[in-house]
Amino acid sequence: MCLPAFEPVHYDDSVITKWIQFTVLEGDASAFHSALQRVEKASKPEDGCLHYAAFVGTEDACLFTVLEIWDSEASLEAHRQSPHLAAFKKTCGEMIKNKIALDLVSLEGPVSAS
Repeated sequence: MCLPAFEPVHYDDSVITKWIQFTVLEGDASAFHSALQRVEKASKPEDGCLHYAAFVGTEDACLFTVLEIWDSEASLEAHRQSPHLAAFKKTCGEMIKNKIALDLVSLEGPVSAS
């Protein structure tokens, strides 16, 4: 069975893309997995959510990645204040051994000098 195709997002200056990687403590992987599934399900229908997907490593069950795309900073901020994200942080905060968060810009967008 094939999964539905990823819907292309047409980028402009207001689109916010986040990539977040979590490494969790070994004994907490299953609980973190379940909690992250709940966040993913609750986040997808939020206003301004263009894409929200959570993944677990195929070779490391303690490695999780979230890719989220929002139509504006306001939509992302509303997500950050949502009850389901607050519950996730409260439940899972102690489980996280390491977190890396990146802001991403599409290659379709303007090139910035660095």
